[in-house]
Amino acid sequence: MTTIVKVGKAIAIDSRITENGIVLDDDFRKYAEDENNVYLFTGSMCNFEEMAELYSSNSMAEKPDLFIDTTMLAFNKQSGNVTQIRTDKNTKALKVSPVSCHTYCVGSGRKYAYGVVSYIQDSESSMTDESIAKMAIQSASKHDLYTCDNIKTWSAC
Repeated sequence: MTTIVKVGKAIAIDSRITENGIVLDDDFRKYAEDENNVYLFTGSMCNFEEMAELYSSNSMAEKPDLFIDTTMLAFNKQSGNVTQIRTDKNTKALKVSPVSCHTYCVGSGRKYAYGVVSYIQDSESSMTDESIAKMAIQSASKHDLYTCDNIKTWSAC
């Protein structure tokens, strides 16, 4: 699994790969980038680069069965806007929806991450959104086997 946290115009992802409760890698690149977007992935393993390229070229609907049970978040580097893309494993239908909320967490450590983000925001901290997102994943890594504290972050310009 994976933990991804969006706070404002920042996003963060951990780098742990697990299978059946076994940690396979703590330094796996679960994202792809192009000129405009960062694509972050959670769920079943797939060809992440191909999924990102198909989304970028608006041709993902042609091959939704390649990405069954995978969720991709497309983070726009300029605006900080996030779009969630996933394939329903029963219908194989592609579902695309904007993530319009200020705080959004997905993946195995999301409940821990939400708690940290809520606590920091309630304390009126002067931390940046990027720092809050990173701290949320760091905290999730202490409580969730499927999340690690090797974290990559981005913030919109």
